[in-house]
Amino acid sequence: MEFLQATDPGRYREALDGATTYLTGVAGPDGGFPTWVRGDPPDLDMTAGAVLALAPRAARHGRLLAGALEFVLNAQQTDGTFERSWTVSESSAILRALDALHAVPAADAGLAARIAAATARSVARLLDTQNPDGGWGHLPEDDSDVLSTAQAVPVLARHGDPLSVSRAVAYLLRQQDADGGFTSPPDQVGPRPLPFDYPVLTDIHALSALRSARVPAVVTDRTVPGPPRSSSPPRSSGAATPSPTNWSALEAGLRGVLLRPEQAAYEQARLLVNQRFDHVRPQAIAYPADVHDVVECVHFARTSRVPLALRSGGHSYAGYSTGPGLVLDTSSLNSVMVGGGRALLGAGVKGLQAHQALAAAGAGLPLGRCPTIGLAGVTLGGGLSAFTRAWGLACDHLREVEIVTADGRVRRVRADSPSGGGDLFWALCGGGGGNYGAVTAMEFATEDIRDLSCTRFLVSWPTTDTAAVIRGWTLWNADPATPRAVTCAFEQLSDSGAPGVPTVTGTFLGAPGALEPVLDHLAAAVGRAETGRVVVPCDYTRAACEADRWGGGTLGARVAFAAKSHIVREPLGPAAAAGMAAALEQAHRFTGVGGASGLLIDALGGAVGDRLPGATAFPHRTAVGVVQYHSYWHEFTDPAHVDRRLDWLRDVHATMRPHLGTGGYTNGMDPELTDWQEAYHGDNYPRMQRVKAACDPGELFTFPQAVGR
Repeated sequence: MEFLQATDPGRYREALDGATTYLTGVAGPDGGFPTWVRGDPPDLDMTAGAVLALAPRAARHGRLLAGALEFVLNAQQTDGTFERSWTVSESSAILRALDALHAVPAADAGLAARIAAATARSVARLLDTQNPDGGWGHLPEDDSDVLSTAQAVPVLARHGDPLSVSRAVAYLLRQQDADGGFTSPPDQVGPRPLPFDYPVLTDIHALSALRSARVPAVVTDRTVPGPPRSSSPPRSSGAATPSPTNWSALEAGLRGVLLRPEQAAYEQARLLVNQRFDHVRPQAIAYPADVHDVVECVHFARTSRVPLALRSGGHSYAGYSTGPGLVLDTSSLNSVMVGGGRALLGAGVKGLQAHQALAAAGAGLPLGRCPTIGLAGVTLGGGLSAFTRAWGLACDHLREVEIVTADGRVRRVRADSPSGGGDLFWALCGGGGGNYGAVTAMEFATEDIRDLSCTRFLVSWPTTDTAAVIRGWTLWNADPATPRAVTCAFEQLSDSGAPGVPTVTGTFLGAPGALEPVLDHLAAAVGRAETGRVVVPCDYTRAACEADRWGGGTLGARVAFAAKSHIVREPLGPAAAAGMAAALEQAHRFTGVGGASGLLIDALGGAVGDRLPGATAFPHRTAVGVVQYHSYWHEFTDPAHVDRRLDWLRDVHATMRPHLGTGGYTNGMDPELTDWQEAYHGDNYPRMQRVKAACDPGELFTFPQAVGR
């Protein structure tokens, strides 16, 4: 079918019509599909295959697919496995079933939560049954083989632990034959009446697995984790100092992975999301397996005087999550536990992973909207979300933070912690990531979403009305009558010279019918006729990750970009709105460049203002919103055009400063900003300095805009 789609679209459509007609006729009353013909017992493998075949026409076959998904969900065992059917290995059944469960958008929040829970159970099963050599066998305790391992890798690459993926990739590469192929025991595709043991099947799955294993695709010669270490305190600074080039000493002390430039995976692993920093080549990148590995890395950096950079998701606007020394990448610390009104998240958990796990437990949090963003970075800087006005900032839900400080201590700090711990916790609530130590885990108080309805919306106006929309939106967002249940943003981008339209897009905690009057008030505040309004009910996960803006995937495209920001402290007057609109008009003239430029104003207000500016390190409690001016391009863009885009950013920031004053968002750091201390932190900066002096007097954790003593 894929070949026909690429070579003969007409015949592809005919074949698809015939196949879907047949499938709709053989489905059983329980939602399953038979092994061979109508009337045969339903089969998990066949049902999953039918879901994948019908997925391109999900809108037409919604009821049929809903029944099939129910069949697949009901086929899962309590340990996360599925009936193995024609397949032999547990991992192959899990892969097939999860592919089917995620092939079709869930029709409602309840189904989405069940799918997320099923995914979590299967991922946990795979993590628990991985062999010491990095592979999987047909069944637990069996020797590893290529096909079983290759079928486990895509599941963990999408939903699981990067460290486990890295060990599996290392296993697969060691099994490659001299002729380039891969070999597994025969007849692994299952006991059938005919010999369907095609050797090429192993090659196909192995190559698919290697392709799915994205950053960090860690390949290492160390295949078996080292022995457990004692719980003794970290070495003191008086211990023998390793040589700056003695990386083998660090690697020997890690359970996780250390990448060096000579290793194949290094070239991919060193890259951030932003292509502007592709020239940076760290001496090493560490993926810790646990908090003790983080202690080892902090100790090594301190005693060997190697510059240390912390990375969670790699989205640092200014490139501060990489550097010339050791990069400590906490993306491998991505465990998630949700229940009892709290969520314990590892520092490397990404947005989509967190929201899926939360939804499965009937819980919610105002975490970052981008599916790929690291939650440590977004939370420690405050944390805007699709629920900002309803629930406050991400940091407002923090209850405890686990952090490794410069002295190598593992500290768990709360608001009521003694001996300076409370002050450190205060600074971590909005004071920015990377300033006080390496955060390894965070505990949050969650919101109950079991009876919550979510609606996404988008309203647009003509390009000629940009100034009116900007002004009207800020007035409406600042109006106490605007319900907290709505969180939205003004956005306008110009793509390669094509003028964008002014748009307000956001999330409403409620049903579409209750949202319409709220949007009518927005339209009245703007005072201009809309060109479009879209209101769509959705589940919690799609609302949280703003799928209409960021997409629903887990891997974002890499692009070069630069940004600046301001805090919108009060509704914009006519002159300020006209200045913003004029700046956007300039961006429309970047023709033939490739890329986009524009601005985004994220809403504050609502629950954010329930706390005083000094209650946490985040100072902008009374503001209307945060405006970020962006410009994007790609690695092949002519340098002269890049300079034009950077000049545009400087010009618009300078133009708006008389209207907006000093102020900026620490999670959108601007390396050109000279008064960043006041802009990001306001009156809270002196207290932040005192915390810094207490927990990091030697300024081990530093970068150009790090809090200083």
